[in-house]
Amino acid sequence: HTNFSLLPVENNLQGSIPPELTIVLTRLSILDIFGNLLVGPLPSIAGLSDLTVFDAEANQFTGTAFVGFEGASSNTLRSYRISTNDLAGTIPTQIGLYTKLRDFWIADNNIVGRIPSEIGRLTELRMVFIHNNALTGPIPTELDQLKNLVEFFAHTNVLTGFLPRGIFNFVNLTQLRLHDNDLDGDLPVGTGARGLTDLWLQNNRFVGTLPDFLGTTTSLRNFLVGDNRLSGTIPVIPSNAMSFFDVRNNELVGTIPPAIFDFSQNLRFLYLQGNRLTGPIPPNYGSAVALRDFFLNRNNLTGSIPAIGEGNLTFLNEFLLHDNMLIGQMPKSVCALRNQSLDDLWTDCTPPAEVLCDLGTCCTRCFPETDNSTAR
Repeated sequence: HTNFSLLPVENNLQGSIPPELTIVLTRLSILDIFGNLLVGPLPSIAGLSDLTVFDAEANQFTGTAFVGFEGASSNTLRSYRISTNDLAGTIPTQIGLYTKLRDFWIADNNIVGRIPSEIGRLTELRMVFIHNNALTGPIPTELDQLKNLVEFFAHTNVLTGFLPRGIFNFVNLTQLRLHDNDLDGDLPVGTGARGLTDLWLQNNRFVGTLPDFLGTTTSLRNFLVGDNRLSGTIPVIPSNAMSFFDVRNNELVGTIPPAIFDFSQNLRFLYLQGNRLTGPIPPNYGSAVALRDFFLNRNNLTGSIPAIGEGNLTFLNEFLLHDNMLIGQMPKSVCALRNQSLDDLWTDCTPPAEVLCDLGTCCTRCFPETDNSTAR
């Protein structure tokens, strides 16, 4: 009656799993068949009272994604991983019985229906990967009970409704990816998620201002909230790790905070286009030494384009400035970047526009001030 494990991981196994396997091996504690070429239905976990890990990721399984959930033990299962198959079905309400579950990975399948409210009973959950499915409905408010959550990926579904009010109070939360859904409402106020490294909320319908707690996050690496309906000003996020900052296509107002260029020497992608930003381009923008993409187009920026110091922005590849109210001569120090990595320099240099920039030797595309037909 000794417990044992079955671990044929990444062995190019083919064919299907005999249904008798889990009927005979009732004392199985770990079933790990990750990364093979297995087909057919998943083996049932019903009756496996000692099972702690079930990993069938990265195969070619078909059929229902939750075989035997209604008859399996709820006392031992800690990891259920079936991502990257061709599985279907809905998340059963019986998920709430698996109170020891820490990893719930069902991404990259064809799972439909709602996230059941019973998920709130799984207070030991650490990692929830349910992205790239066809889930619908709201994220249940019971998610607020998952205080130990570290990573929650639910992006690229058809989720709707508001975010749970306590989602930014999880002190262990490092990654939250909810992009490419149909979520709406304002972003919750939070105080605890100061260890966030990744916040991906782009391509939804969020409104209101960005939460104040962002001003206390010092580990944020990727901040993507573009293509929503957010208002207010651009937040200053004091993170030395910031690499990707994207607030494009919202309704943000005010000026560009100079501090955004000083906090992180790792900032590579800065997308501010498609808002209602005013005022000048901060003169210290050249201090973002790793910057690769800098998009400012389709705002209401004024003043001249500041020069940069020698040796600055040597990695800059795309600098888009068109559809603003900028004036003056394109600085020679910016034009000189065309001899390095700068492939795209777009501005309003078609007469009667006010920016003077030679097309070809400096700017790569000139726009009329009101021509948005090819703007990014």
